[in-house]
Order: sequence, then structure tokens, then C-alpha cells
Amino acid sequence: MRSNAEVVRREDKLRRLLARGKSDVMRIIDAVDVGWTGVQAEATKLLRIHVGDKILDACCGYGHFAIELAWRYPRAFIVGLNLDFDELFAANRIAKLAGVASHVVFVEGDVTKMRFPSNSFDAAVTFLGLQDVVISRGSTGPRRAVAEMTRITRPGGKVMLLDTFGLNRLRKLVSLPSLRLIEQTTFRTDIPFGRSSVRSV
Repeated sequence: MRSNAEVVRREDKLRRLLARGKSDVMRIIDAVDVGWTGVQAEATKLLRIHVGDKILDACCGYGHFAIELAWRYPRAFIVGLNLDFDELFAANRIAKLAGVASHVVFVEGDVTKMRFPSNSFDAAVTFLGLQDVVISRGSTGPRRAVAEMTRITRPGGKVMLLDTFGLNRLRKLVSLPSLRLIEQTTFRTDIPFGRSSVRSV
């Protein structure tokens, strides 16, 4: 696992890549998206990833969390899944620029009906992805997504849901026979930079 200082340096580089050529407003939005660092760092610790583990980042968007996992665990293999091809194209480009393309790959797909075989991942995570599933698949979408994430995760593996939903709503999502809640945590966002520094990138 990489040191926290090294991850922060790499995240600063990623912020600069995402903000390049954008307006002040979009620089702030993109940098804040990466700036969930405190939540992401705590979540990666809870996953307890081992050498050789295969991790799915469902609804990965531009791949920020998948790249965070790849930085912290260079000997794990990370797969990012997303519906939007344009976002995946950007995610692949950012992974190459960030130097983690050898162990992170991004694929197009629907989290509610994945083509992966059952039990093919050691863990499945989604970071701020379930809210997008509600938008694209309706109110039943998140439950179907969680069921699919459970299906593709091996017995004894972990399914981690990180979102802005309240805990009661998340509990309903995980009330599947195949899931057992082993830990629930409420995180506060931790954005380790000032807006003035984002504007000057």
C-alpha cells in the first residue's frame, strides 16, 4: 500500500489533469469530486485489499475511485464499469497519465445486468454511483445493482456502498439474503485543499 503522502501528491496531479483548460467553476467542481479523499482513504482501508485481489468499481464515472484504489494497491487488479463511453475514454486516459494503467481497466456496461461471471471478484464497490442508478434506472435500480454486485463477488468477499443516501435507505438496499451487513460507517467529507489553490491550477 502506498503512503498517504504519496497518494496526496498523486491526487494533486490528478486534480491538475482534470482541471486543465476548464473555467474556474468547472475546476472547482472537478477538484471537489477528487477531493473526497478522506472518505476514499478510509473506504480503501476497510476493504483490506490483498495482493492479487480483483476489485470492481461499479458506476465508476471518470474513474477517480478506481484510480485511487490502483494507487493505494498497485498489486491488485481494478476494473471500472460504467455506462457512459465518453467517461470511460477519459478514465483510461487519466489512468495512463497517472501511471496506473497496468492494473486498472475500464469497461462499458450496465451495473444492473453485468456480463461478468458469478463469484469473479474479491470485492465490488460503488462510490457515489447508486444515485446515478436511480436517475438512469428508476427507484428499483439500486437494489438490482446491489444484487448484481453481490452475484459477481465471491463468497466471503465484500460489497461496499459509498453514497450520499441516508443509512436507512442503504439498509433497505442491502436487505438481500446473500448479504450480511458487517460494518456501517458514516464519513464526513475531507477536502484537503483551498478553493483559491484550485483556481490557480
